[in-house]
Parts: sequence; C-alpha cells; structure tokens
Amino acid sequence: MTAAALASPIVLRAASGDDIGFAVSTWAQEAVRDVAGAPGLADLFPAGSQERITLKRAIETRARRLIAHGELIVAAFDEAPAYLLGWVCVGNGALHFVYVRSEHRGGGVCRMLLDSVGWQDGPVTHWSGHLPGGRYEPERLRGPR
Repeated sequence: MTAAALASPIVLRAASGDDIGFAVSTWAQEAVRDVAGAPGLADLFPAGSQERITLKRAIETRARRLIAHGELIVAAFDEAPAYLLGWVCVGNGALHFVYVRSEHRGGGVCRMLLDSVGWQDGPVTHWSGHLPGGRYEPERLRGPR
C-alpha cells in the first residue's frame, strides 16, 4: 500500500466480483471466532476440529445467501479500490454484519458504512456488543431462501 493510497479519500461503493469473496471469508472468520469464543461453546468448536470446519462452511453458505438477497457496501481508499477497508451487509430489515479490518478500526470507517445504509439502531442478526442500540433478532436470518 503506497503512502498516496493511504492518504486518498475513503470511498463507498456497491460490492462486485472479488469483493463478495472477501466479505464471505471475513464474515465467516469473525463469526466463527465469536461463536467459538462464547462462554460454554469453546469446547464444542476446538481449533482445527471438524465441528469448527462445519460451522465455518454453514456460515459461509448463509453469508452468500444473505448477500445475494441483501445489499453489500464496501469501503476502500480511492487510490486503492481493490484493498477493502471494510464492508456492511443489510437485508430483510436488519443489519446482518459489519466488518472493518483491525488496522482501520477506530477511524470512522464503521460509522461511514452504517450511515451509508441508514442504520442508526435497530435489528441485527449477528450479536455484537460493539453496536449500541442494536436489537438482536436472529429470526431475520431466515429471510429469503
């Protein structure tokens, strides 16, 4: 990443092509980490286990379905459009997931993404203590099949 790219403005755009693969991959990584790290569940999904692999594949499948039937917006530097800083997925009246690369957290990227889809508070389908005002409504995951 060049200094010029890092200094360029952040742009938001609808996802396309390779963006979707990045979103599905990071969604699954973060969600598996959250589930496997939850109290009482860590022993059910030990690292490298078939259970954890199965969980990851199920999350990837669900993520692809939600992306296909929802809206996926990505954030990138204007001078480096292929390097995604993060993304947000909404659909079925809920925020499904928002992700920002760890090295870009705390800089307002998450707020930009949430603002781009009009989310201030409301239903979320992936529980996170990082989103004040979110109401956990996992039933909205059912959405379109």
